[in-house]
Amino acid sequence: MKDFFQKAYKKEWYLDMKLLAVHGLAYYASEEETDKVMDHFLTVTNQPGEAA
Repeated sequence: MKDFFQKAYKKEWYLDMKLLAVHGLAYYASEEETDKVMDHFLTVTNQPGEAA
């Protein structure tokens, strides 16, 4: 299941779906692996983009 959630995170375009993949990954991956993914997620969300 860990591989499934890692692939889902990489493949997903929408941030809310990426967050769901991180949530699922947190159940199966080690804390270090989850930290790496969360660091990437936070850099993506902190980037300026188009206003909604």
